[in-house]
Amino acid sequence: MVQQIISQLIVQIFLMGLMFISLKIARGEPLNNFDVFAKWRKIGWFILLAIIMQVCILLGYLLLIVPGIILTCSWFLAPWYIVDQDMKPVQAIKASMAATHGSKAQIFVFGLVSFCIVLVGVCGTCCFGYFVLIPMLFIAKAHIYLALTGETVVSSKTDNETGEGAVAKNPA
Repeated sequence: MVQQIISQLIVQIFLMGLMFISLKIARGEPLNNFDVFAKWRKIGWFILLAIIMQVCILLGYLLLIVPGIILTCSWFLAPWYIVDQDMKPVQAIKASMAATHGSKAQIFVFGLVSFCIVLVGVCGTCCFGYFVLIPMLFIAKAHIYLALTGETVVSSKTDNETGEGAVAKNPA
């Protein structure tokens, strides 16, 4: 039991690290060796948010599935707010609901497409695709987070004259 709790804490810390690294990549910021552990102090808020989200979304799915889908799409960005802006769980949920207002259908489609990509990638490559697809999907989620929060998103394209990454300002 204690071993499971400790391993779950470690997994959550690495998840927060992957989110933080994905945000830095999406912003075009340089990475360092310890970024994966940069947000470990927020683990309490992160786990509390996960519990709140799991309980409420489960109840939503029990209420004829549609409320669960709506909550899942509305709260999609909440963990990102904890990792990026050091918000508390309720603040992160409220911020996520505000940011995803009017974008729930696109988030739902992104979730479906992501699921299909992972399913095909994992089944088609005997689980090796998982190691490539998951980081890519996290970077895609980081781009969605930045776009919906109105922050600058850095493109991977380079300017032919300077060789630097092109920066696109979100018109939101």
